[in-house]
Amino acid sequence: MKRILASTFVLNTIATAATAGPMLLTDTQMDHVTAGFVAVDVNAAAASFGPGSQTFTNTGASTRSFHTPNGWQIDLGVGHGTAIACCGTYNDTTVNTSAAVAGDKTFIYENHSESRSAFHSASRGRILAIAVTAPSGQEEQLNRIDLSGLSLRVMKRQ
Repeated sequence: MKRILASTFVLNTIATAATAGPMLLTDTQMDHVTAGFVAVDVNAAAASFGPGSQTFTNTGASTRSFHTPNGWQIDLGVGHGTAIACCGTYNDTTVNTSAAVAGDKTFIYENHSESRSAFHSASRGRILAIAVTAPSGQEEQLNRIDLSGLSLRVMKRQ
């Protein structure tokens, strides 16, 4: 019986909040709100034509979001892509990376490389995206964060 009453109370509370529509938050409520995000996209394509043609593509992307004990929100996104084409009369590859980032302080680092010869084509791309969002009242501490020294070496597997 207690579960039924508790469930009814929760449903009524949710229904009331949903029908109330958007509402203005107080300063105290806003002090506990942080919002940021990271989205990463990677795509790879390889084409090879002729006898003995071979192609290979591989992509991967991952995002992670967490809060520090003092209320900071950190959003991370990493991605990689590889495309290889060989042994045909025509070989072409491409890797594209992109990110959408929102936060008080953001950082996007991309690295692309290509190698081509008469017999092969290879492309590689990597991306690192970071968004840092400070709790209300701590924005001045964002100036202490320097992300310019970061590179994709931090993505190396251990």
